[in-house]
Amino acid sequence: AFQGQPPSPQIAEWNGASEQEPMMSGRTKAWSADEFTRLSKKFGITASRLTQAAVGGSTDFGNVTYEVPSLHPSYAIPTGPGGGNHTALFAKAAATKEAHSISLQVAKVLAITGARLLIDDKFMAEVKAAYEEGRTTGT
Repeated sequence: AFQGQPPSPQIAEWNGASEQEPMMSGRTKAWSADEFTRLSKKFGITASRLTQAAVGGSTDFGNVTYEVPSLHPSYAIPTGPGGGNHTALFAKAAATKEAHSISLQVAKVLAITGARLLIDDKFMAEVKAAYEEGRTTGT
């Protein structure tokens, strides 16, 4: 149901992989942030609608957002000072029961969001409409 080419994608950054397959900026629409935030509250997760640009980082997942409606939340685990992503402190923190518990809660919210898409025809129609609107406006 979701076919075609993205409208003039902007390259977020070059990852050196291929000139034909650059990383593109993501196109997450409000539906995903709104639904993820709503469900997160039910699971005791504090969620906000920060964009990837506000949080920082990069990923080739941006390319996926031009092909299908997508949701790519970020979440934190307690690491302590200097324990940002891709550090030994982060790896140690990620192995804790607390980090595992947080990750399971986020996974539940993602699974419920996906299930809602499959069982709620009205929600699916809203998501498709927002996605298609973004394809024509470039947002």
